[in-house]
Amino acid sequence: MGDVHYIVDKLNAAPFNMGVTLISFSEKGPEELLQLLSDVLAKITPKHQRQGGAHESAEQTAERLAGLLRIVKYQPDMDLAMFRQLLAAGDRDVVQQVLKWVLAQGQVLEKRAFVGYYLSFPDELLYHLEVMELREAIKGLHSLYCT
Repeated sequence: MGDVHYIVDKLNAAPFNMGVTLISFSEKGPEELLQLLSDVLAKITPKHQRQGGAHESAEQTAERLAGLLRIVKYQPDMDLAMFRQLLAAGDRDVVQQVLKWVLAQGQVLEKRAFVGYYLSFPDELLYHLEVMELREAIKGLHSLYCT
């Protein structure tokens, strides 16, 4: 229960100010939990929020969130395919683990998301020789100037 208290306290603090109670948080269903996680991540990294208010399926939302979590170096404690499946289902334990990790990171995630967005490439480009060389050059510059 300590994790839930921590999450609720952080959600009620700046910059989120969500006015969530322990009871309202514990009563949230899977879709509401997934939306809450999406809202928290959008507050931290607005570049990754849902575009144009378009409706997404739970699978699309989970895919978008999993991509962002990969960029900010979140490491789930399970197989990635299982993580995405449980995330799409709005599994309470998975969403709480992610929220706890995200909320503990503070402003570090903003920087990681910004830098990570520009260091990530679409999977189909990762194996082109020029892209691989460019990516290594960018990583070298990042480690030189951002440490």
